[in-house]
Amino acid sequence: MAYVPTNTRPLNTAPQQQIRLGIQGAPGTGKTWAALTFPNPIVIDIDRGLGAHQGRSDVIQVPFYDTDFVKTILPQQPYNIKDALTYWLEKEARKLEPDQTLILDGLTGLASNYHTIFKRHPKLTDRGEVDYRAEWGLKIQYFSELTDILISLRCNVILISHEAEAKEKDGTYRGKIRPLLTGQFGDQIVSKFTDWVRQLAADKPTGVVAADKLANWNMTQAEFTAMTAKYPRNTLYFWQLESDDIWDGKVSSLVGFPRYIPASYESFIKWRKK
Repeated sequence: MAYVPTNTRPLNTAPQQQIRLGIQGAPGTGKTWAALTFPNPIVIDIDRGLGAHQGRSDVIQVPFYDTDFVKTILPQQPYNIKDALTYWLEKEARKLEPDQTLILDGLTGLASNYHTIFKRHPKLTDRGEVDYRAEWGLKIQYFSELTDILISLRCNVILISHEAEAKEKDGTYRGKIRPLLTGQFGDQIVSKFTDWVRQLAADKPTGVVAADKLANWNMTQAEFTAMTAKYPRNTLYFWQLESDDIWDGKVSSLVGFPRYIPASYESFIKWRKK
């Protein structure tokens, strides 16, 4: 019989990996709403995006948009949201359990905040000029390290980002929609997550949904009606899973999925590998 190293186990007996999901989309497409359908959500709120969910007692808010809150994390240092966030993740998020979901809502806002901090304390060249090349390099390094911390946590992790059309170095558009983040990191971050989807919104269907659509979503009419009853107003939120000519996504933990699925935890786990 072949030797099996100590403290190892067959892959089919290993516990299912935690969710590592990135959601990108335009403003108003329900990204936060969809993320909050996942179990026991704890939201790192950078964009003050929970206004529509104030009545929910099951959602824990970590108010990183609040200057006073940020100052309590590193009281001996000048206000610095980027360092406060990594410190909080190492001190508090490490304690989260596998059945909890940490949501970083406002990756694009965090990137903007980083740029503001740099303008206050810029790196200078030997000539005393602002070193923008250094800023780009340090910014990419920071977000890479931040992402590495997030994906190493025991809990589920969801990252929410706005999106924009990608540009070449000369400023011309290249026809691809990607996360609205600094330079090449907008492309790199997708590779760090097991799943990266694009969120879209459409008018909610009324009445009986066509059988072929329900079959495509692996849902009964009753399941679809119960799920969409929770959706705000008359909107239906979708995740695009398959890449196309304008968007490159990534789906590693789902199997046999269609191009689009309703944007919710219930829908996600229906297609998840067992």
